[in-house]
Amino acid sequence: MSTKDEKNSLLDKRSSRRNFLKNSGLTVGGLIAGGALGSLLVENDASTTDVQSEPHKTFENPNVALMYFTPEQYRITEAATERIFPKDHNGPGAKELLVAYYIDHQLAGGWVQVQKNTRQDLSIRANQLKVIKAV
Repeated sequence: MSTKDEKNSLLDKRSSRRNFLKNSGLTVGGLIAGGALGSLLVENDASTTDVQSEPHKTFENPNVALMYFTPEQYRITEAATERIFPKDHNGPGAKELLVAYYIDHQLAGGWVQVQKNTRQDLSIRANQLKVIKAV
């Protein structure tokens, strides 16, 4: 075999799809395992952090305004959504995620008006058909 053929065969063996996938899998697996082991070995001691915190600033959310619901309807919707999606150890609940405001804004959007208009159109046409059939 010539040196040119030898180089081509080495290049073909090194750059195969199988080797690429195998090496990629090993790299990703190593990163995951290393991260998991690193988190187990590092102590999480809150007293050792020297971070100077600024006073907590609260920002007003412009999306927190009722557009469709009355305050009572909002409270009922908020309680119902919190019952369906409560706060637990996995994360915030519906109340913290402002789901009731989202529902309120969706109901106040243009699609509800289109739906109302469609229903009115259908009822008008149904009444027209009743009048035509009566004649």
